Amino acid sequence: PLRLLPWLGVWLLAMIAILATPAMAQSTPSESASAEGTASSEAPAPTSYEALANLLEDEQSRQELIEMLRSQASALPEGIANELSPEAAAQGSEIAPEEVSLPRQLAELTSRVVSDVGGQFEQVVGIVGGLFAGQEADSVFDMAAFTSAAINLGLVIVATFAMFMIFRRLAKPLFTKISGWSLNGSNLTPVLRLITCVAIAAVIDVLLVSVSYVGGNLLATFAIGEAGELSTRASLFLNAFLVIELLKAGVRMLFSSHYEGLRLLPISTQEASYWNRWLARLIGMVGYGLMVVVPLINFYVAASLGQAVGTLIMLLAFIYAVAVVLKNRLRLRNNLNDMAAKSTLTASRVSLQLFARTWHLFALLYFLIVFVLTLTRPGDALPFVMFATLKSLAAIVVGLLVSSFLTQTIGRRITLSDDLRRKLPLLEKRLNSYVPNALRVLRTVILIVVIMMVLNAWGAFDLAAWYASERGANLVGNLISVAVILIVALAVWLGLASLIEHKLNPETGYGEPSARAKTLLSLFRNALAIAMVTITGMIVLSEIGINIGPLIAGAGVLGLAIGFGAQKLVQDVITGVFIQVENAMNTGDVVTVGGVTGTAERLSIRSVGIRDLSGTYHIVPFSSVD
Repeated sequence: PLRLLPWLGVWLLAMIAILATPAMAQSTPSESASAEGTASSEAPAPTSYEALANLLEDEQSRQELIEMLRSQASALPEGIANELSPEAAAQGSEIAPEEVSLPRQLAELTSRVVSDVGGQFEQVVGIVGGLFAGQEADSVFDMAAFTSAAINLGLVIVATFAMFMIFRRLAKPLFTKISGWSLNGSNLTPVLRLITCVAIAAVIDVLLVSVSYVGGNLLATFAIGEAGELSTRASLFLNAFLVIELLKAGVRMLFSSHYEGLRLLPISTQEASYWNRWLARLIGMVGYGLMVVVPLINFYVAASLGQAVGTLIMLLAFIYAVAVVLKNRLRLRNNLNDMAAKSTLTASRVSLQLFARTWHLFALLYFLIVFVLTLTRPGDALPFVMFATLKSLAAIVVGLLVSSFLTQTIGRRITLSDDLRRKLPLLEKRLNSYVPNALRVLRTVILIVVIMMVLNAWGAFDLAAWYASERGANLVGNLISVAVILIVALAVWLGLASLIEHKLNPETGYGEPSARAKTLLSLFRNALAIAMVTITGMIVLSEIGINIGPLIAGAGVLGLAIGFGAQKLVQDVITGVFIQVENAMNTGDVVTVGGVTGTAERLSIRSVGIRDLSGTYHIVPFSSVD
């Protein structure tokens, strides 16, 4: 076929030249007149090839041809121009297409679909009636050819499926071994081990389907029918076999009913067997029906009958899917509620409970969209739906696996060694309080990404264009910057807080810290926490595009107002800092301050707590200490 492309181009140019000759004659009257004067004295007109060559050799003629083609391409047909004229617009409806309401658009779509189905039904009735009446039987339906083709095709189908079942039977021990390693292996984390084993099993499954496909082609070419020739009927079935069995292999990755270690979804064997069997039936019915039965009917009977059969197949598949979804609505709802009850995170539990109540609505909406698309766009609906479904399933499965991997790696309770826990007693508690929050944020991000990819798969959202736009790139960059800032700030706080705790711990450092050291380190830790929160918050606000200049100015004015209004408090704090720095007083000292004599039990940044001889506890501000 590639060698025919140059000849096709030559014939196309020749036809363009022949069609363009009258226009060229009208555009150059002087040249046409001279041509008419010489035409009577010359031999017959040159052939189309010679005219094309002369046309392309002349620079002016070639340029005029290009301009004529461009003008013809940009011009609207006369019928469309008349329909778009102001007079036609005045006579027609005054509502613009973009102003038509959604209910009206749905009504028009429904009316068009029902009309198409009704027309197909009438054509089918006429064709079937003609067949049974024997009208034009020779031209419409050749029974002998159909019988021979059906026998040959049946042999190809039986042989291909027999080879595929034999190959899968031979590969069963290998699948069993891989599943056992996935369940009982110890080299990797469970999620990574599951992904690795499923990937290996999927490769083997694809190889089995490919070998069966090649074997079926060899049988159909050399053993069935005319030797050395692959019939169109066998090619239709074999191509459908390859596509459908690859889809079933993808379903087996999710619902592996015989091998628990090769099942991506965390469901029981009974549930996996049920859904695997149901989806395999649905895929087989729709796939072989639309890819084999309908083309054969189009070829041997009539295209209208094939289109009607395709519509009937999709209608039966839709009814079957709706019946299965409604039948299992409560059972799957209870299973999802059980999974939600076992979840340790509140967000996951609430999400699963909400999905348990609404999963059947999403399933019914999906099958309804597929059915409507196949009716309104019969030419490209099936490939679009297939690829969109595969992309959606891939995004959801990858999101679930990533979430499970994060849960198994960082979602478990962190346990430090005894020595580290003795030196830093609060570090383990802090880490275990931070990890669940970080896991919630990561799962939220994963959920948003999965939703965006699913919408992109169905054409409702262009993810690539959004990311390439300035707004999308800025948003992603800002989110990454904010995440890095928060991680760095958290690491700095953990490091400094752990160092302070190390100094305060009597079992580490230089033994029991002094009262002065305890007071100063505690004050420094509180001041560090306030400073870290303030600085990190300002940097994050600046990174997401908020101008922090007015905030800083407002904070300065507020601090100045507090300084004037609470001079005594400021004096207490400043005096307390100097008392601590100069080591003038420590916990346990017997002191007389502010007219009170007793033991200093507690020192803060603002006051000192004194227990007098009668047992009364006094709080004396540092501004009163003399």
